[in-house]
Formats: sequence, C-alpha cells, structure tokens
Amino acid sequence: PKVSMTQAADYEGVQDKVVFACDGLWDFANEQQLIDTVLKPFWNDPNLSEHIVQYAIHTAKSLDNVTVMVGSLSKEGITPALSRTATIVLDAE
Repeated sequence: PKVSMTQAADYEGVQDKVVFACDGLWDFANEQQLIDTVLKPFWNDPNLSEHIVQYAIHTAKSLDNVTVMVGSLSKEGITPALSRTATIVLDAE
C-alpha cells in the first residue's frame, strides 16, 4: 500500500495527534481545506475521526470507503486509549 506523511507542525494548534486514513479520504480531500475546516476546529473533539469521515463523504465527495483513525501523541508514542476510529462503507450497488 501507498504510505505518505504530511507534517502539520507548521499549523498552529494541530501538533499533538496523528491521523491515519485510507485512500477514501486522501484521494478526494484537499489537505489544506481539511486542516482549516475540520482539523483546527475539532482538534480536541473526541469524535475528530468521525468529523474527518463526514468531511470526506459530504464535502470532498469521496466515492470510496473511508476509514480514519486519530491517535494522540505523547513522549511514550501514540496513546491507544485516546485513539478513535470511524469508518463509512459505501454500498457498491
């Protein structure tokens, strides 16, 4: 699978989490718009992954399945207890 990384350290207030998502998000989403309209306003929301999935489906108009996992970063690594996953599976009919 293709793996890519974008460091969001230059974006104020979005430095302590990692977002893992499938191509159902990244093939359709505009990275800067995602940061401005979803990541910044909902960064501390425990349902951030769901907001990202909703962005992919409704705003970016993804036609693919969308899975997103958000984890909080700490000195110990990604904190699983704070990780959230959201998935939308589109019916192929």
